[in-house]
Formats: sequence, C-alpha cells, structure tokens
Amino acid sequence: MKIAAIIQARLGSTRFPRKVMKDISGKPMLQHVIERLTNCQLINEIIIAIAQEENKSLPHLVQKCGVRSFVGNTEDVLDRYYQTAKKYKVDAIVRVTSDCPLIDPKIVDKVIAFYLKQRDTIDYVSNRLKLSYPRGLDTEIFSFQVLR
Repeated sequence: MKIAAIIQARLGSTRFPRKVMKDISGKPMLQHVIERLTNCQLINEIIIAIAQEENKSLPHLVQKCGVRSFVGNTEDVLDRYYQTAKKYKVDAIVRVTSDCPLIDPKIVDKVIAFYLKQRDTIDYVSNRLKLSYPRGLDTEIFSFQVLR
C-alpha cells in the first residue's frame, strides 16, 4: 500500500499572500512542513499539489526539497488531490496543508497506524473530528477510493 502525504500549496491567499513562502528561521514555511513530514515512518512519499496559478513560483522549492509535485485546478482543491493521487498511484492520502510548519511526525504516524489497522472497515481517519490537538497538528488520512 502506497501512502503519500499530499501537501496543498498555493500563494494566492487574500488574507496572507505568499504565506507558504514566508521565512521562518531561514527557510520557507513549506520547507519546514516537508522536512517534518520526512521524519514520518509510515509515509512512502511526499507530493506537493500546486494550484495552477502558482506554477511559476513553487517548483524551484519543490525541486530543492527533493519531492514530487502536481499542478492542478486552482479552484477545485478536491480535484487537485484526486488528480495528484491518481498520477502517482497513491492508495492512501495524508492530507496536509502547507501552513502547518509544526506538524508532528509522531502524531501523523499515529493516525496512519490507526488507519492501517482499520482500513478494511473505514475509509477516513482524523484527529480533528473531535478537537483533541491544537490547530496545526491536525492530521487526516483517507483512501484513494473515497475520492472517486
């Protein structure tokens, strides 16, 4: 089973433009997210799902971090996840937003492990259905089949 963290990334926020590229201790926020996810034991691959409008700005960082990317629909985030997972033949998607630089790899692995134990009976696991962790530590995993 291929498990991928798919990070949705866009620069066109109206409240905080280019937020994912803002410097935190010498690195863009998105790079912190990628680096933290590389410490997850149960993730096979990290992929950045880039909105079409940001296609010119993010690929350099993606290449620098050594991860794959997919450029998709700017307005339809769900389709971006679907097309990304389809292209890279992902069985289970860990949904990550690019503005969570403190995401905890141990929490991510814990959610994935629970999903793997229950995957024959459930398609979705999250630690945010009942508020149990601070914002920025939320983790979701779901099967590719759910997106179809």
